[in-house]
Amino acid sequence: MARKLWEYLIKQEDIREMFVHNLYSDKGISNNQDLSSIILYKDIDGEVATFCLNSANSTVIAAATSREILEINVTDILMSSDSYTITEEYCDVPGARQSLTPNYPSAVNEAEDFLVVHPARSPSQHNPFYSLGMDLQTGTSANMLLRRSHAGVKQLEAHPTLPYYLSGSHDGSINLWEFANAKPIVTHRSSGSGIMKIRFTQYGNKFGVADLTGRLLLWQGLDTSEKGPYQTLNCHVRTLYDFAFLSSSSFIATVGDSADNNNLCLWDTLLPERSALVHKYSCLETGASAVAHSPAQHLLVAGGKRGEISVFDIRHHVLLRTIPAHTSAINSIVLNDIENYFVTGSAEGEIKIWDLAKLSEIRTYSGEHNRSRLFRSEGGVMHLYLTNDNNLYSSGADGSLKCRTLVV
Repeated sequence: MARKLWEYLIKQEDIREMFVHNLYSDKGISNNQDLSSIILYKDIDGEVATFCLNSANSTVIAAATSREILEINVTDILMSSDSYTITEEYCDVPGARQSLTPNYPSAVNEAEDFLVVHPARSPSQHNPFYSLGMDLQTGTSANMLLRRSHAGVKQLEAHPTLPYYLSGSHDGSINLWEFANAKPIVTHRSSGSGIMKIRFTQYGNKFGVADLTGRLLLWQGLDTSEKGPYQTLNCHVRTLYDFAFLSSSSFIATVGDSADNNNLCLWDTLLPERSALVHKYSCLETGASAVAHSPAQHLLVAGGKRGEISVFDIRHHVLLRTIPAHTSAINSIVLNDIENYFVTGSAEGEIKIWDLAKLSEIRTYSGEHNRSRLFRSEGGVMHLYLTNDNNLYSSGADGSLKCRTLVV
């Protein structure tokens, strides 16, 4: 029913302009922020749990829905203006798709009916294959490069320098993918426990995997063998939600849910397993759900399941401050490149920007990724990524992948 209504509304000439403008340009911003977010992708049937940017070409993004992993090119969307013209086109001109995606398999170049939304440009700039719009049948971005049927993905993580990425699923499988390649290079297993987080080290020489049983598993980066992890740490009694490599690949901070309330722990993986836990913090009473590291200031920013933020000085092993930040669990924390602010995303769909030195709120974006179910919201903001030039990417339970440039 919803799909039929979507198809009907988008074809009505008298409301098209208003419909597309409001769909692709989010104006609901608080605190007098004048920059709009851009919807890069929209899945009308489910959530976008996670995504990652191709390190070799940041306009190519992999995103995971409940059913599949997609790869999309967002070049034209990010370059578009706020003015739109709309046409319905049948994209079957020979070579059209190949010119946009020269490295992608021909299977994705099948002819499909799309609603194509063009930015206002001069005739010389007009590109008939520009596609900001959505496939009317699936709700996906028209500029689709590759889709893989791969259900249950909880986390995607891109290699920091090469065009590869990892996916982690609820069944405990970890796949290494190459962008534009439909089949995985290798599949690792984590003994059947659901994957919560995957992170590469700064240079991509190692990666870690957090799972539902509270373990941290470490692999060599881009390991194409099917061997198990070279090291496993039992970090938290219940669940390990997030972790961060602290400058070196051997020193790691983990956050999770432990019976003894030691929900933030520091590990030195070069020490014997019985001595690897070098410090633990009793904090964030109902569990810690996200963490980010500030290398220059030797700080850890941890988010709690009740929405609080705690900042720790890891040189002196002290808790500096805890403040209430959100009304539900903090799902993601990212720090900007020069470490003067950080961004949090919560389960109620709210994104906030914070001054790191003052631990004060700078700006709030309400309702960014909330999905209402029977008078309550679930999932909210599920993944954040902040580039060096202050472009904030986010995805969540409303099925959207968004981007906005932060002015702080």
